[in-house]
Amino acid sequence: MTEISSEPVSGSAPLLDRDLVFLDFEMSGGDRDRHDIIEIGAVRSRLPDLAVIDQLSVKVAPRSTHGANQESLRIAGYSVKEWKTAVPIDEGLRRLQAFAPGGLMVGWATYNDLLFLHAATTRSGIEGLSGDVYIEVQDWAQARLHYPKSPGLQRVADQLKIVRDQEHSAIEDALVTYEVFRMLWRHGPDELDGVLPTLDWNSYASFAGPISMGDDDDRARRLELARYAVTETSLDALLALRNRYSRD
Repeated sequence: MTEISSEPVSGSAPLLDRDLVFLDFEMSGGDRDRHDIIEIGAVRSRLPDLAVIDQLSVKVAPRSTHGANQESLRIAGYSVKEWKTAVPIDEGLRRLQAFAPGGLMVGWATYNDLLFLHAATTRSGIEGLSGDVYIEVQDWAQARLHYPKSPGLQRVADQLKIVRDQEHSAIEDALVTYEVFRMLWRHGPDELDGVLPTLDWNSYASFAGPISMGDDDDRARRLELARYAVTETSLDALLALRNRYSRD
């Protein structure tokens, strides 16, 4: 779990007034220097109702598949045929930049995506994409669902009975992260503990649509959420997070 202060981040109120950009990448392997981002998925939303404002899905051409991790390619569904309309990484990053201006990045194990983003933007000469703060949904879910260690996204999605529309892709993982966030936002801690045993695979549809809550609940949830804002986004800080999670 990321070491986060128990106090909300300074200026958290205006921070959480920004649009939220739920981000996920698929990569050709786990080495940010040798491997590439091959798919970008993003969902833009806004508190408190968390309606979807827009979505972005971009397939990105790898520099080369020589030396790629074959299991990573298989998981991503990569094939020459499926990636025939893929764009170069600099164009993919510019599309993301155009999609996410002013947004607050939200993700799952976000340090890993940001490490690849840092490498890609450095090679492409594109600045200003990483930002200086992000929301770590994995840590919020760990605390809310009482996991002793950092849980995987699919494990949490299964517990919350969140239905995937497709097997695996960047946009699908961004949408699943968004749906996990919606469940944590919709239900306070005690309420969620009571709801969990009642969930089944038909529950998902009943929670669709914009979320409505009173001012007190909105204020309480924002204070809670601000504890999972990570403000260390330098390369050294992201590498330290990766090393810490790899030891869990």
